Amino acid sequence: MNLKNAATGAMVAAMITAAGCQTSHLSRQDSKTQAAPVSAFPDVVRGVLKDPHPLPAEREIADLTAPGVVAHGTAEATIIDTRVFNPQIAPAPVGQGRPMGVKVHLPPHTTPRVNDNNVGGLQDFPVGTTREDFLVDQGSITQFSGIHQTAWVPPDPSIAVGPNHVVSTVNMTVAWFTKDGTQQFEQILGSQGSPGFFEPTGAGDFTFDPKCFYDHYANRFVVLALEVYSNSAYITIAVSDDDDPNGIWYKYRTDAVINVSGDTFWWDYPGLGYDQDAYYVCGNLFGLNNGGFAGVGFRVFDKSDMLNGSPVNFSTLRDPGGASAQAVQHFGNNGAAFFASEGGGSSIKIYGITNPLTSPALNSTFVPVPSYSTTGSAPVQGGGSLYIVDGRIMNVNWRDGKLLVTHHVASGGVSQPRWYEFNTGNWPNSGGVSLTQSGNVNPGSGVYGFFPAIYSNNAGDI
Repeated sequence: MNLKNAATGAMVAAMITAAGCQTSHLSRQDSKTQAAPVSAFPDVVRGVLKDPHPLPAEREIADLTAPGVVAHGTAEATIIDTRVFNPQIAPAPVGQGRPMGVKVHLPPHTTPRVNDNNVGGLQDFPVGTTREDFLVDQGSITQFSGIHQTAWVPPDPSIAVGPNHVVSTVNMTVAWFTKDGTQQFEQILGSQGSPGFFEPTGAGDFTFDPKCFYDHYANRFVVLALEVYSNSAYITIAVSDDDDPNGIWYKYRTDAVINVSGDTFWWDYPGLGYDQDAYYVCGNLFGLNNGGFAGVGFRVFDKSDMLNGSPVNFSTLRDPGGASAQAVQHFGNNGAAFFASEGGGSSIKIYGITNPLTSPALNSTFVPVPSYSTTGSAPVQGGGSLYIVDGRIMNVNWRDGKLLVTHHVASGGVSQPRWYEFNTGNWPNSGGVSLTQSGNVNPGSGVYGFFPAIYSNNAGDI
């Protein structure tokens, strides 16, 4: 897509804007901060979170201490027919007081800042503007209520759209609807359900940070949730058996504890992506038996196993120098599986995993971009502020050699969505990655834009 197409309005930016809106303060601290890790609650509170099942006596923990090492594992499927859940739409749990922050149950964790400097001379790059006219027939738009407020904050919403259904996840619930808005299913993800969506796999009562997508290659829905307890952690993932979420799902609970130099680590802030061959999960690695940080973990699932409920083979890799990466959803013939993360105020770090199913190798490169800094909050009506996280990458998309990346940056005293388009060429097999265009989306004077999303259509428009 050329610069003219972007400027004339082929770009649509999805964002949340704040201009004195009324909202509650986020209760989770998963940002990159300079403060040392501190506990929100005494250890006795966090210690309540225990794996509901005894750990295997001969449990193997993936050792990713050595540079470039790849750990391999397998997991059996739990095959569940969601039509036997009774009721299909579980009553929403009735809570008392304010919703509970996810962070109060997590071990104390902070990420080292990748961008701890206030970059001077930041310009507002007006390359591309939002289009005033609609790109779709407004008569075809249907609006309906999604999952109502749960007992947890932040909600961490995610959505997947198939031919006839819409699947949605929030902390800690999954639901689906027909496209006319008819709700067909809603259950808690963990063991608080009756049963919970992942409970038959062995999942406990802390299944957090869910994500979902629709795999257009295999015509399947995929749902992910993380788990962490006092001495265990899991990446739990489910795949529908066809393009209808009602019915059979193949569910896998995979051990996610990582050993680095004798210390153990769990996963947080997941990325979830896919291509023709595999499903990809990445996440920040925080100390389970310590207060450390071990970079970014990457897990590759051979999706051919998962499409029929066979035992799945997976590989796990680590970048000790990364933080808060996002996994790409691919369209086209990609020579590698791509991921992206913030690169320190003047670059974006792009990852590529080559030969993901046979001999996976993790590659990375820093691509220069217009400099940026971030704002950590937006104003709230009546005073106070809303925590909007830092400048980490929010989502990514790859189509036919073009990688789209977005996050929010500081511009003119407010937060604005920043987008990038990279040409990946044949990298990492040969050549390099180059920035082809970028821009800020200005939602208006004094208006904060944050949590942006970016995607491309089959015509290459953004």
